[in-house]
Amino acid sequence: HDAGCLHQDLHPGNILVRRGPGPDGPDAFFVIDLDTIAPRRRHPESARVANLARFDHYFWFRYSATDRYRFLKHYAKLREGRVRPSPKA
Repeated sequence: HDAGCLHQDLHPGNILVRRGPGPDGPDAFFVIDLDTIAPRRRHPESARVANLARFDHYFWFRYSATDRYRFLKHYAKLREGRVRPSPKA
């Protein structure tokens, strides 16, 4: 979201993960299906929340509420600048 992209069909099938070297190496995440991205300088907070809610929907039956909360907590820390994102691959 901070890069100015809002994926209109965000779900796990549109994210590729490249595992980092070693057990604790940084993983790299790539968003695919780019024809559904809405580029803007800045998206309103309501659009970001709706996008995350849509993404969360795909995990309701596979992950616990605790795991989903951990994701959202980490996302919030990234947004606040308290956690640095993984280096670009």
